[in-house]
Amino acid sequence: MSTSNVVLVLLLAASTTVTLCSMIYADDEWVVTVLPERTLTPLRKVSADYVSFALDNAFLRDPERGLPPDATNSTRIDFQNPMLRKVLPLVGEGVGLIRIGGTYTDFVHYEVPGTNYTRCPYQNVTKVGYDCPGNSFPCCLPMSMARWTEALEFAGTVGMKIAFNLNLLHGRWEDYRDFHRSHGAGPRERPLWDSSNARALMEYTVKNVAPSKWPAAFGLGNELADYLTAEQWARDTIEMHALVKEIFPADHQPQIFGPCNANSDNLGDWSTDYIRNISSFGPPGTLSAFSFHGYQHNCPDCWASENVANMAGGGIDASKDFFDAVCDHNAPGELSESSHHALWITETAFTVEAVPGAAGGGSRAARDGMCTAADLAWQLDALGAAAEAGVDVFCRETLAGDWLETIGLWQTNQLPYTPHPDFWVAALWRKVMGQKVLGANVTSSNVTKVSRDVPLRATARCNPANEPCSTPAPPTPEVRGFAHCSQRVPGAVTYAISITPCSRYQQQPHMRIHIPGAVTVTSYWLSAAGDDVASDTVRLNSVNVSVLPLSAPPPSLDGVTINGDTVLVPSEACAVGFLEVVYPQYYVQACT
Repeated sequence: MSTSNVVLVLLLAASTTVTLCSMIYADDEWVVTVLPERTLTPLRKVSADYVSFALDNAFLRDPERGLPPDATNSTRIDFQNPMLRKVLPLVGEGVGLIRIGGTYTDFVHYEVPGTNYTRCPYQNVTKVGYDCPGNSFPCCLPMSMARWTEALEFAGTVGMKIAFNLNLLHGRWEDYRDFHRSHGAGPRERPLWDSSNARALMEYTVKNVAPSKWPAAFGLGNELADYLTAEQWARDTIEMHALVKEIFPADHQPQIFGPCNANSDNLGDWSTDYIRNISSFGPPGTLSAFSFHGYQHNCPDCWASENVANMAGGGIDASKDFFDAVCDHNAPGELSESSHHALWITETAFTVEAVPGAAGGGSRAARDGMCTAADLAWQLDALGAAAEAGVDVFCRETLAGDWLETIGLWQTNQLPYTPHPDFWVAALWRKVMGQKVLGANVTSSNVTKVSRDVPLRATARCNPANEPCSTPAPPTPEVRGFAHCSQRVPGAVTYAISITPCSRYQQQPHMRIHIPGAVTVTSYWLSAAGDDVASDTVRLNSVNVSVLPLSAPPPSLDGVTINGDTVLVPSEACAVGFLEVVYPQYYVQACT
C-alpha cells in the first residue's frame, strides 16, 4: 500500500458541516481556512446588549424574609458578594441585560409601602405541588422594595441593566390549577389583569431610584400561553406600555418586551396572533422586542457531560437549525416590518433537563454537564448561530443558581460565585466580537498529498471499497466558524471557532486555522483544564484561568498575537477559540 500524508484545506461557512474522511498519519494536520462571507456590508447587526443573562425570581427572594424552605433548595443570590461583583463586569461595561423573570414571575407581589401590595400567605393553599411553582410555598413570593432597589443598584454597579418581568396573574388567580387553562374546552371569560401592583412598583422606582439605574425594559408574564389567549396577553401588554408612558419621563422610558413563551408556545399561530393584536390595538412602538424561550436539546441524559460535549448527537448544525426555525416562526416578514420589534431570546441553554435523582441546588450542579468545560462548544456555537439567524439579545439561563447556572452558587471545591467554563465564552465574546455580523464562508477543497511513512491508523469512516479500518479511530471533528467585526480593533475581523466533539485523543492530528490575507492574528483559545471534559476550570491559551485571590483584579483575558496568517489549535479537550484578525487597510470595508 502506498503511503502519503493528507492535508485538508477547508473553507469554513456557517451553513456547512465539514466532514473529514481520510487516512490518518502520525504527522497529519487538518488545515481549516476561514474567510469572511461579507466584506462590503454586514449581514446584520446585533444589539449592544447581545450578551445577557436570565435570573429567576426564585433567586431574588429576600433572604431575610424568613420564608418557608422551598422544594428545590435554591440559594438566594447575594448581590453584595465580592466575587460576583468582581467577575460580572467582564460581560458588563455599560451593556448587557439581567432579565429577572422565570417560573416564579407570576407569583411575585411587590411590597410597596402604602399600597395593598399582597395577600400573602393565601389561606386556601396549603401544600407545595403542581398548583404552585416548586419553589414557592405558598403560591406567593413577597419582594421588598429594599431587595428591588438592591437588584437595580447591583446591575448598575457591574455595568449591566435590569429587564424585569411583571406579574401577569395579579388579580386573576392564585395558582397553576388546570381549571385556569384556556386550552382544551375553549376560551373562557378571564378575570382582568390587576395592574395596580405594577403601577405601584413603577411609581416607587421613579421616586426612589436614580434614573441611571431604572430598568431598561419591562415584560409581562412568563410562559402562560396555556392560560391566556394571544389577544388577552397582547391587550395586557398594551396596558403595561401605557403605564410606562404615563409614569416614566419621555426621555428615559424602559422598553417593552414579551411575551416570554417557551418553545411549544411561541412557534406558529400563537406568536403571529400576539404580534398582530399588539399592532392592531396598541400605538406604534408598543412592543420593542418579541421575546421567546428556547432549550435546544430534549433527550435522555442530555445533562451528562459527554452528551453536552458532543451536542447530544445533533451535530454542528444543531444550533443553526434551531435558531433559524425559531426566528422564522417568531419574526414573520410582514409583521416584523410593520411592528419594528427586535428579537430577544430571554431564556436559553443546551437543555432544560435536570439531573435525575439528585436533590436541588449543588447536587444537580455538581453533576451537570452545562456546568463543565463540556459546554464550551455549545455556548460559543449558540451565540454565533443566534446572531446570524436574527436574535438581537441572547439571555443565557441562568446567571446563577441551580443546575443551569453560569456562575456557581454551589461549588464545594471553589469559592461561591466562581464562574463555570461557559461564562468565559460569554466574557470573551463581549470583549472581542463586535455588533456587526459578517458570516463566514465555508467549502471543502484542495486536498494535497505529501509522501509520508506507514499510517498508524485509519479513520472510522473508511470507504468500504478500500482496505478495512484496522484500528478504531476517534470521532472526526466538525468545525464551525462565525465572523463579526472586531469589538476592540477598528477594521479588524474576529472569528469564533467551535469544534465538536470536544474530546481530544492521543495521536490525533494537529489542526491549524489559516486566514488568507491576515497581517496579524490574536488568538484566545479556551479549553478544559486537565484535558477533562467534566472539569469546572478552563485554560486560556493553555494557562489556567483563575479568579483567585479574591483581592486580585479580575483576569485580563489577554490574547496571544502573531505576525502571519496561520495559527495552531491547541490539542486540548474542548478547545474553542476567538481569532482577532488584522487585514490590510480597507480589506473588509464593512468593519471600517
